[in-house]
Amino acid sequence: MIGLQGYGLFHRLIKNGHTLADMGLHGTPGDVVRLSYRLRIVKAFRGITLEGIEARTSKGYDALMLVFLTHSALERYLPIIGLKTVDNIEPALDATHSAKVVAEIFDYDKDGKFFNFLHPRLNKRLKTKLSECRDGKCGNVGVVSESIRHIFAHGHLAPNANDMKPELVCRICQKVSAFVLEFMDREFNNRMLEYARGKKV
Repeated sequence: MIGLQGYGLFHRLIKNGHTLADMGLHGTPGDVVRLSYRLRIVKAFRGITLEGIEARTSKGYDALMLVFLTHSALERYLPIIGLKTVDNIEPALDATHSAKVVAEIFDYDKDGKFFNFLHPRLNKRLKTKLSECRDGKCGNVGVVSESIRHIFAHGHLAPNANDMKPELVCRICQKVSAFVLEFMDREFNNRMLEYARGKKV
């Protein structure tokens, strides 16, 4: 199971004496190693076993846990590329694709149950950003990811909260996780390829 795409090239560069600073990265090689292992866990995740819980509810928890794990990897990735919050990733996003995913998420949530459960429980920054996502003014999937992770991690969010259908939670969470994973893989791999081409290695 592959971890972070581009990690093999990164490892070879490190072995050949290149540093993270040379590559425009921050932290230590160990930070990148731990990130890659975390991504292996995310990509290998196939759900949790919940005895005595209805199958559709269990699948909803699987999806919420997937976002939790995915966003934890994003939280490790951001400082490596010198960013503090998900707000800062917007210049690095494929804006068209990200905005499309955000629009699809809120199209799934036509009755607003998902948004209306998350929004009041968020901090001021995330409240503002999530409202902008819903209103088509922000296309940053990372904002949705952070909002889900925050409320789920604090024990509020469940697959049937606010009379939501677990299937809705699954669709939203799977869409969010897939985009965030693709973003990290693509962004890191492109960085490594560009650096290697520039150094002719």
